Amino acid sequence: MARDDERSLSDLQEDAQRNRAEFVETVDQLRSKVAETVIDIRARVSPDSIKAGAGDYFRARAEDLVDKARSNPLQAAAIGLGVGYPLFRIAR
Repeated sequence: MARDDERSLSDLQEDAQRNRAEFVETVDQLRSKVAETVIDIRARVSPDSIKAGAGDYFRARAEDLVDKARSNPLQAAAIGLGVGYPLFRIAR
């Protein structure tokens, strides 16, 4: 009976060691994923990235406006005069 107790104790120790090793591996994987996520977030919120995103957004909006103005030149001219005339009077 003493041998069964010793064997089960050694089995428990082996299981504990195996579980510790799996736990360490899991923690290492999580640490790696968190580090990658932090690097990705830092890259996305960097001033250069934000500036590039804003530039792309405004460039796309300007292209849309130019396309609309080309498809409706009379309306674009009317809007330009409506905005430009008060500015011209202020500048005078």
